[in-house]
Amino acid sequence: MAFDWASLSPADLRDEASMFRHDNDDGSDCYFDAEAADWQLQVIDPNTVDAFSDVEGAKDWLRDELSSLRASGLENRAAGYEQMIQDGIEDPVIIGASERRLALWDGWHRTAIAMVRGEQLLAIVGTKVAASPAPKTGAEEVPFLSTASGDTARPA
Repeated sequence: MAFDWASLSPADLRDEASMFRHDNDDGSDCYFDAEAADWQLQVIDPNTVDAFSDVEGAKDWLRDELSSLRASGLENRAAGYEQMIQDGIEDPVIIGASERRLALWDGWHRTAIAMVRGEQLLAIVGTKVAASPAPKTGAEEVPFLSTASGDTARPA
């Protein structure tokens, strides 16, 4: 029986995501402190994730990955991924979202498999909460000053 991911609260989703924050951090705005984000369970198109250029790229990557696992003596792990290719994916990927992209915190194999299978993908998606705007100081309302030479200058 599959786990009921939909039963998790946003705080539970955040806790799940926080375990993977640094796994694939490329320094972009898609990687942030899990506490600083809103987390939701969503069904997404795996082609929208910044992971593989296309289905052929995902197939090639999976083929290489399975060969590498087997060469490293990790037959059980390779067999698990092959089972997902055959039966589908149950567990969500973890994604950090920005305005420009969706980046994987965890789930490269599941994303590639969903692309190859042509299926949607369950994802725990975090969107960084916007920082509160800076308080107004009044300086933004001060008009330009004129100097004796007629030049304009902003107040210091």
